[in-house]
Amino acid sequence: MLEHGKAGRHWWTLLAVLFLVALTVRGAAAWAFRHHPLGGDEIEYDALARGMVETGRYTRQPGFSTMLYSAEPGAPTSFRPPGWPFVLAGLYRVFGEAPMPARLALAAWNAAGCVILVLLLTGLAFDRRAALATGLVWALWPASVWYPGTRSTTLSTESLAIPILFLALLALAHVAKGHAVTPLAAGILFGACALVRSNFSLLIPLAAAWILVATEGARRPRLQRAVVLLLGGALVVCPWMVRNRVLLGSFTIATQREPIFLGNNAWARGSYDSEFFNDINSAQVAWMLARHEHFEKRSEVEKGRIYTEEALTYARQHPARQAWLIARRALLFMSPLREKEDADNLFDWAFAPVGVLCLIGGAWVVKANPRSVSMLALPVLATFLTCLLVLFLPRYRYPAEPMLIALACLSVSEGIARHGAPATLGLVGVLLASSVALALAMG
Repeated sequence: MLEHGKAGRHWWTLLAVLFLVALTVRGAAAWAFRHHPLGGDEIEYDALARGMVETGRYTRQPGFSTMLYSAEPGAPTSFRPPGWPFVLAGLYRVFGEAPMPARLALAAWNAAGCVILVLLLTGLAFDRRAALATGLVWALWPASVWYPGTRSTTLSTESLAIPILFLALLALAHVAKGHAVTPLAAGILFGACALVRSNFSLLIPLAAAWILVATEGARRPRLQRAVVLLLGGALVVCPWMVRNRVLLGSFTIATQREPIFLGNNAWARGSYDSEFFNDINSAQVAWMLARHEHFEKRSEVEKGRIYTEEALTYARQHPARQAWLIARRALLFMSPLREKEDADNLFDWAFAPVGVLCLIGGAWVVKANPRSVSMLALPVLATFLTCLLVLFLPRYRYPAEPMLIALACLSVSEGIARHGAPATLGLVGVLLASSVALALAMG
């Protein structure tokens, strides 16, 4: 009993150290970028939050693009899902309307996410050392700490959503163990993910399907748990969708649809193309305005429908090119190449060895624990489907990266068990060194 108690205290000490490491590097990154102006989507989330602090309403703010939002000043909006602006507005009310306190709060939240990720993996009966290694890699992961487009102190949806995703998966893991309340909790947490980042709504039906297919027990209890999870998700997202139906005329979480168009038109190439937003003489914008009279005066819902219809029309009329676009998106999803956006590195030296290790040892891990691996695959599948249907952007893949890191670390653990530590760790060292050298060579 004494030895068991010592082991337990040692384990929680390691988790506390992990939290402090993750908090330190994220806090340092937030401080290093403290003088940088808001960029990208941060600008809109900040404006939406400030608008809520001032008026208590979720509305279009001055300066928002008329290619995306309704033209009417102060019009109700749901172009961006509401979860993160609501939380950011709360942080502004408590700490003042300055980005830095919010960034530090996100640093603490995502440091806690590293610990939750470890608890998730151990809850799925994976090796503690591999779980802790996963947490440590994610704590130091360049995309989560440093890259401007994705770092977890950025005022964007992923910074809030990913730790919630870990909690939702942790609840889902306990559903498999037959706990009565956890299906509802899992559904509520997946619903919260969807309100923060709307493409996460895919996870609600995927999680319900996983309960039906992958958990043990008779069919009727599995069906009941799946239904309860769906109800939990609906309880969270449906009130907001009803609000949008009443105010905007669309039963949806978010009205944003222009990424569908950006990924499926004559200019599309499978990856992100910033020409639509960054070029004042954008050919895509000119084409849209010429094709649809008074486009900028339409509501954001109407604009979303037009973007979707144009994307579908292009896909139907150009099936061969559409197949090429989909194939390129699929290849890019597991590629270490990155867009040169927001000063990101052209070559992701950290992701390259993770992708290789997943390919080498993934089959071993799946064979050893297929049910648990299939659950970890849910966020990967949701983000992969999003990229296939829309376009590839490292930020779109980012929510899947902790699961891919977990698979890579578990692959290393299996490799050590099968082939010994020297050979396996030697391979990891070679992959990492080669990746870093290639990144330096590419500049």
